[in-house]
Amino acid sequence: MRRRFRTRQESALFGTHYNPSLPIVIAADASDYAKGAVISHRYPDGTEKAVYHASRSPTAAEKNYGQIEKEGLALIYAVCKFHRYIYGRHFTLLTDHKPLLAIFGSKKGVPAYSANRLQRWRLTLLAYDFDIEYRSTTNFRQADALSRLISAQSPPKEDVTIAKIARDVNAIFHDNASRLPVTAEDVARATSEDDCLRQVLDHVVHNNWPKKPS
Repeated sequence: MRRRFRTRQESALFGTHYNPSLPIVIAADASDYAKGAVISHRYPDGTEKAVYHASRSPTAAEKNYGQIEKEGLALIYAVCKFHRYIYGRHFTLLTDHKPLLAIFGSKKGVPAYSANRLQRWRLTLLAYDFDIEYRSTTNFRQADALSRLISAQSPPKEDVTIAKIARDVNAIFHDNASRLPVTAEDVARATSEDDCLRQVLDHVVHNNWPKKPS
């Protein structure tokens, strides 16, 4: 019994707790039924153990996406879902769809043939520090299985999905703003101490710009 428990505990199917000192791997996959994602830790021996699994059904519009867009959306879904674990940290993004490597992994910019939607998603990923790698479907079991789950719940409505994305974007913006090295108070203080800027501020406030440059 003890040996059986130990074997299961060492299995990749046995989850682990999030550890900020371990490398992070995110895998995402898509099918006609759902998007699946898993965030894992990679251990020194090369094994990976899942920290968190996620899956959701596509909206009516998403069902009409081409396969490359479905796969791209799965990556965006995974990154947004696990944002709190990966923002500000390096991680590896895994996909079983090779064409996405040229779009999301290229350092030379977005290929001209990419759809606008894929280009927007690539801009979203620019906020993160990651490497993207290809992994064959046969070695993509957890994310692949999650992408094939048929949910008993109704898919999210378009307006609900858009509202959630907007909320997530605002949260990321405010989080980034709070980390800026210079605050508005710092700018105001520096302006008040600079003779030239103080004069400019006075002109702006009182709308008394000189007719001719001095």
